[in-house]
Parts: sequence; structure tokens; C-alpha cells
Amino acid sequence: GAMIGTIVLWLFWPSFNAALLYNDVTIQGRVIGNTYLAISASCVTAFATTTLIHRGKMEMIEIQNATLAGGVIIGTICTFLIDPWVAVLIGGIGGVISTMGTAICTPSSSPLALPTAQVYRCCTVSPVCLEHCSLL
Repeated sequence: GAMIGTIVLWLFWPSFNAALLYNDVTIQGRVIGNTYLAISASCVTAFATTTLIHRGKMEMIEIQNATLAGGVIIGTICTFLIDPWVAVLIGGIGGVISTMGTAICTPSSSPLALPTAQVYRCCTVSPVCLEHCSLL
């Protein structure tokens, strides 16, 4: 089920980001391009980060979360006139932060995992899709 959702995300998230810009085809193209670049970068960095965290193994849930993070994090600024490398950088940073956050907040999935009592304190900062854990 979750893999189908990730495929749907790849297919429709760029057009979702560009949907409200129906009057300007130039901006729509830039938004779709920036979104694909950010999602691609978040996936690549998620594969690298999860492999490093889990000592050669990959966790699919972390990669799926990072894919979503790349689309959401670029969605806030995708209409700005930014260079392609900026979209890649933003998506990559979102992918690393999302993967680290998932690894830390998921019980016993990685050597970085928090004790179960602290996992329930985990939260996501929605506007920038930066996952982190609150140790309060």
C-alpha cells in the first residue's frame, strides 16, 4: 500500500504544486521541474543516509518519508525563481533530515533509535517538513 502511495506521489505531487498557477505556463513548468528535482534529490540522499545509518541496509519507510519531505519542502518555495541546483540542495537537505528523524523516532529500527517512552514525544514541523524529536 505505501509503495503505491509513493508512486502516486511521484506522478501527481509536481502537478499538485503547480495547480494553482493555471494562468502562467512558464511558472508551472518551473514549479514542476523544481519539484521533480527536489523529490529526486531527497530520494538519493535518503538512500545514502539510510544505508549509512543501518550499516548497509535500507529501510523503505525512511525512503518513502524522505520522498514526501522533498515534495513538501520545495512546495513552499517552488514558485520562486531559483536555480535548479537550489531545488536539488533543498530536496537533499529535506531527505537527510527526514531520514534521520525517522531513524531516531522509530523504535529499534536503527542504532540511533530513542527509547520507546521518548518515541511518543516525536513530532514533525509541518511547514518545512523537518522531522525531529523533542526530548522534553
